[in-house]
Amino acid sequence: MELEGNYSLDELFEFHFSLRQIKYGYSKENFFELCYLSDAQFKKVKELSSGMTQRLKLAFTFLTESSLILLDEPCMNLDKNGIEMYTSFIKNLGDKTTQIVASNSHLKEYEHCNAEIIL
Repeated sequence: MELEGNYSLDELFEFHFSLRQIKYGYSKENFFELCYLSDAQFKKVKELSSGMTQRLKLAFTFLTESSLILLDEPCMNLDKNGIEMYTSFIKNLGDKTTQIVASNSHLKEYEHCNAEIIL
């Protein structure tokens, strides 16, 4: 997922969810709370650290209605809180969404998967 650096997080949220549907039960307020970015809501994307950007991308990925999620090293640049956020998103995903995770590193990234392909 590529994020436009000149948008504020708030503008990016409005744009993204004008095109896609946010999952039932979520709002702008809890979206930013869930990814620990409430204090950065009006900052520009280009002002975020790599960990903050990764948390934002994961929030968009997991809180958008979708039947398929493709993840490439989703815990890259995440601290302990970010990894816990990812794990929480995974646990709450349910079984209606297919997930494909590519990873070379963190077991947390793919321990929830029910099949593994080693290349």
